[in-house]
Amino acid sequence: MAAAAIAAGALKKVALELGGKNPQIVFPDCDWEAALDAAGSFMQPTVLSGVTREMSVAREEIFGPMLPVLTFATFDEAIAIANETLYGLSAAVWSRDFDTCIAAARHIKAGTIWINSFMDGYPELPFGGYRESGIGRELRPAALEDYMQTKTVQMHVGARTNWWLPG
Repeated sequence: MAAAAIAAGALKKVALELGGKNPQIVFPDCDWEAALDAAGSFMQPTVLSGVTREMSVAREEIFGPMLPVLTFATFDEAIAIANETLYGLSAAVWSRDFDTCIAAARHIKAGTIWINSFMDGYPELPFGGYRESGIGRELRPAALEDYMQTKTVQMHVGARTNWWLPG
């Protein structure tokens, strides 16, 4: 408690990206080549098969080129698996059926949802997570306000009026 009391007097605005879990929901009708390319965009991942929903590798953040693979039978099960983590930085949905992609994007609890792509975007779009994956958004011009201390100065020039006071 003493540390919190001392820190309270000197709080600074920061934007926090606290990591995240990035579920990739791959429906059977997707462009498999594109989905596999996205999975290995940076380094070839170690693919972990036989992963179940209860395993920590399915629920916690993994910092490294690991690809835990979980299977699902229904749309609702896929969404449940994607949302069974405390994190929500981003996710991707892979399918040729855009209605499926949009429906999944609406239900996944993550700050960024890519459809048929992963880790691409534009600096004009906000980026940040849900739940334990960050506070606030980065990128986009309005994000600069997180690092600014603004001031409003109002100056009266001319004759005084009392237009805002009753009668």
